[in-house]
Amino acid sequence: MRTVDIVLGRDDTAAHGKEMLGLAKQLAGDHEKIRILFPVGCNADIQEQLAPLSSELVFFTHTQVSAYSYEGILSMLWDFWAKETPGTVLMPDSGFWRSVAPALAFKLKGVYGAAIRDIRQDGKGTSFGRHAWSGRRMVWLRMEISPVVLTIPAGCFASASPMNDPASIRFFSPRPPAEKVSFEGEEAGGGAAVGLRDARIVLAAGRGIEKPATLDVVRQLGEWLPGSLIAGSRPVCDNGWIPYDRQIGETGADVAPELYMALGVSGASQHLSGMKRSGFVVVINREKTAPFFQHADIGIVEDLNLFLAVLLEQLDG
Repeated sequence: MRTVDIVLGRDDTAAHGKEMLGLAKQLAGDHEKIRILFPVGCNADIQEQLAPLSSELVFFTHTQVSAYSYEGILSMLWDFWAKETPGTVLMPDSGFWRSVAPALAFKLKGVYGAAIRDIRQDGKGTSFGRHAWSGRRMVWLRMEISPVVLTIPAGCFASASPMNDPASIRFFSPRPPAEKVSFEGEEAGGGAAVGLRDARIVLAAGRGIEKPATLDVVRQLGEWLPGSLIAGSRPVCDNGWIPYDRQIGETGADVAPELYMALGVSGASQHLSGMKRSGFVVVINREKTAPFFQHADIGIVEDLNLFLAVLLEQLDG
């Protein structure tokens, strides 16, 4: 029996895993088995939430620190699939997996599809849709050979519903990876993005802030919102005003705060893909045609600096 395999890491969220399982069930139908692979472990919360939704959970057991390197992950997955080539492999469309997925497709002699956001199924099979031209077009692709390796952005597919029987648990012991690249350990990053994915409130700054000094005003607003973190769109990060580890969007972090404030962010599709799961969205932008207003619970057409000045005056008063 061919399989649809989902590969997740320790830092991937249960919500994203559920969405990938929803897609896996559409692809598998009644003829393919769905498995979730954890080559570098996972936390207990993810295991508990995903177990009722999958046929099988596979945990890789190893003691070699080199297994956590890029080459180590490839080696372990290749070892796992040596005797049972999958039909489809799904990985999160996020930093590390964006590098692993195309290399894995090449090694499996399959095909690779990046950032798949939609599918169509007909008598000829399945077509996969991804954005092009900054999200202005959807390109549809049909994979003519297998295995198919895909990366999936968060917020694109409906979550899976529970299965009749809970998932079976399996452990796999891969061969020690080759020491082409040595992994020497890990530690908490000094970057400001620590906790960004779990933030209750996100203050996202866009090119509308116009100058770095405006971020000082945004920080003042953050002091009135306990638990808030400042993030940014890609143009702001490209300017060096906010670190890249705080970038939100298709090439940055995926967040799901209770409150998302877009401060001078126009709302390009790449940015929207990273905040789709936000609860309440407030958008402040002086351009009334900004696309972000179509996704806002509250939209305010105003110069950002003027708005922040008046808001802080009221809060301080």
